[in-house]
Amino acid sequence: MNKLYCSDDNLFTVNITDDCINYIKELSFNSQNETGGILIGNYQNDYPVAYISLITGPPKDSKKARFTFTRGVSGLSKILDENWGVGKYYLGEWHFHPGTSPEPSRQDVNQIHQISQTGKYECPEPILLIIGGTK
Repeated sequence: MNKLYCSDDNLFTVNITDDCINYIKELSFNSQNETGGILIGNYQNDYPVAYISLITGPPKDSKKARFTFTRGVSGLSKILDENWGVGKYYLGEWHFHPGTSPEPSRQDVNQIHQISQTGKYECPEPILLIIGGTK
């Protein structure tokens, strides 16, 4: 089963599998620190719907602390290359705010804006998925 989430203006929809959501919850709620990874999937024709079918956990070189997370890059090139060959691409980032709101911080907003402007990501409309709170 999949879950659908729409932007406030209903221009964009994210379709994410229950398996992805459950994996994010497992990684998040078993950590006292912020954690995160990347979102992989594909878009419907002209971008109104993003299908997230795979998420990664934090790469080994990530930096995690109670109120900050810096995603590393170790191993991501291989995962992205493998998925590129089957029509799945980098769609954005996810991370966990332990014990607090899933509202994006200024740093979160700046990071996702920078990703949208950086050609190496090839992702002009990146998704930022934040989970917050407790189990």
